[in-house]
Amino acid sequence: MTFDKRTLKILNLDIIDNPRLTYFHWRIVTIRFLIMAVDGYDLVLLGLFKPTISNECTRAPEKFSMVLSETLISVLVGASEAGIVTDRSSQKNASSAFTGR
Repeated sequence: MTFDKRTLKILNLDIIDNPRLTYFHWRIVTIRFLIMAVDGYDLVLLGLFKPTISNECTRAPEKFSMVLSETLISVLVGASEAGIVTDRSSQKNASSAFTGR
């Protein structure tokens, strides 16, 4: 399929076919990676300190499996709700709704 220069300018296929990753793009990827790493940090700490918490509460560590399961389910529900809200409204509004800014 061939296009003339006017059509290419309108469709902007050159940018789509030959994207350039700039410093800005890499900075966004790095920030998003750090956010994802910090987001999962609480789950790691909960699993790591489960024996200590169970000793303090005088409960068996097996009793905390429900807590860990509920934590993962809440992450799933929260991510799903955030996706739905973002799809139905602008990303700026959704970001301020979930972060409080």
